Amino acid sequence: KNDEADTLINIVEAETDKVSKENEIASEEKRKVAIIEADVSKRSADCKRDLEKAEPALVAATEALNTLNKTNLTELRSFGSPPQGVTNVTAAVLILLSENGKVPKDRSWKSAKLMMGKL
Repeated sequence: KNDEADTLINIVEAETDKVSKENEIASEEKRKVAIIEADVSKRSADCKRDLEKAEPALVAATEALNTLNKTNLTELRSFGSPPQGVTNVTAAVLILLSENGKVPKDRSWKSAKLMMGKL
């Protein structure tokens, strides 16, 4: 019976050591998760703050777009070679209106004029 008891004690000690090591690993993982959670929470708050700052500009831009009409587009298309700022904006519009979100290879003024003609 002593041999059986010794065997059981050895098994219990081995299992206790195993559980202790697993608890240490779990504690370390819990610490890592807490660090990641804090980082994600901070980033989320930063993103929310940035979004709150950007939303008024988005609303203003949307309202400005609602004022565009066919006459404005005709006038814009009549430019032979517009200022670089206009070309940059029309290139951005080409990207925004592209199918499947793919950036078009041709973002030139000529391509922008074709796009405006289709609107």
